[in-house]
Amino acid sequence: MRLPAGIRDKVPDPEPTSPSGGFSIPVSYPFIAPGAKESVLKAISEGNISSATKVVREFECELRAYFRVPVAKACSSGYAALVLALKLGGIGSGDDVLIPTLTMVAVANAVFAVKANPITVDCAKGELNPSLAEYEKRITPTTKALIVTHTYGVPADCSQLQSFCKKKGLVFVEDIAEAIGTEYHGKTVGTFGDFACASLYANKVITAGDGGFVLSTRTDPDLFDRANSYTNHGFTKEFHFLHFESSGNYKMSGLQAALVTPAVALIPQVMKDRSR
Repeated sequence: MRLPAGIRDKVPDPEPTSPSGGFSIPVSYPFIAPGAKESVLKAISEGNISSATKVVREFECELRAYFRVPVAKACSSGYAALVLALKLGGIGSGDDVLIPTLTMVAVANAVFAVKANPITVDCAKGELNPSLAEYEKRITPTTKALIVTHTYGVPADCSQLQSFCKKKGLVFVEDIAEAIGTEYHGKTVGTFGDFACASLYANKVITAGDGGFVLSTRTDPDLFDRANSYTNHGFTKEFHFLHFESSGNYKMSGLQAALVTPAVALIPQVMKDRSR
């Protein structure tokens, strides 16, 4: 890739590769729950392999029960979950969204996907997440949402950020991709914000191989139906081929759901094992 003049000296060198005969230590080994193989084989034998099958609904039911939230929607990736959360929160063209500087590019890309503007916020000194003071420095008159990522599973100050967002009328989005099962002051992260987003990539606490989900603490009666519509090109039950808004294909397959569903109830045990 050719870089613009003046940029190359600011870019770090490519990551080193292991020498011939060397080995790599992975970030994380995938956790495949007992019974997951049987769950996948059952889905195959029953034909429950697409996004429209009951296996996906069962996964969403397990998520609602574990996180104790009214809305849980399975989707194709953590990025997809972020896009869905922003769309469900009404974030769009011209809106500013506060995001951490220390995070994967998926967060900024999701903001761009809804035609909003990512406003980067530095971490607090010595911390992995921005503090409330850092977010306050970067707020603008057109800021409509705040995203926190709980980097490497270390929770941000959820209580302060929750209060700040309520005071300012901001949509509060928690990215719990690296923090599924993490608790903050005795409460599970992902339940402080209006929305929470997660990746189910292979190195996450639980995995579907890939995939993700979005949660919401909101009780809007049509929120789940809107989430269903947004994951499937704007299709609706009432007018299947009449689309009232544009969206993408962010669906999770039945096979992915079958693989990850048995792991949800085991999240506390996985967290204990990882802390050893």
